[in-house]
Parts: sequence; structure tokens; C-alpha cells
Amino acid sequence: MDPVHCDSCGHPFVPQLTETRVKGGAKQRFGCPSCGHIYDVAFITTTGLKLRPKVKRAAKAGDLEEHRQLIDQFQAEVTRYGGSDVG
Repeated sequence: MDPVHCDSCGHPFVPQLTETRVKGGAKQRFGCPSCGHIYDVAFITTTGLKLRPKVKRAAKAGDLEEHRQLIDQFQAEVTRYGGSDVG
């Protein structure tokens, strides 16, 4: 991943995405290592979390049709924050 610059302090860094379980799913975010500014990236529903290993299994098995269907289902369970350049 390419370095980004913090909106708060301007520090360049490579985001380290973390995922935290919260009510109803999980929140993905990263923070500036210099000033601690937090960037929320996405929220994944509980259904999305259950679909994620199925997506990986279909990809590993080479089942492209099932993989595509599962990706579509998974994406419907993800809310992205920020803008089109996030994620």
C-alpha cells in the first residue's frame, strides 16, 4: 500500500488496518502513528463477517461463479466511510 499523509498533522505513513468487533458486526479503521488521528474505513455487518470465509474458500477452490455471487453478497454487507479512495 502506498503511503498517505495525515489530514491532521501531515505525517506520511502506510495505513495499518485494524478490525474491531462492535455491536452488529465489525469496524475497520487505521490511525496516524504520529498524532493518533483515527480514520474509520468501513463497517461490516455480522452477516458480512460470516460470508467472508465463504468468499475465501470459493476463491481458493477456483469456483469463479460462486466467488462472484458471494462477493456481491459480501459487498452488500459493507458500508464504506470516507470517499471513493478509501478501501
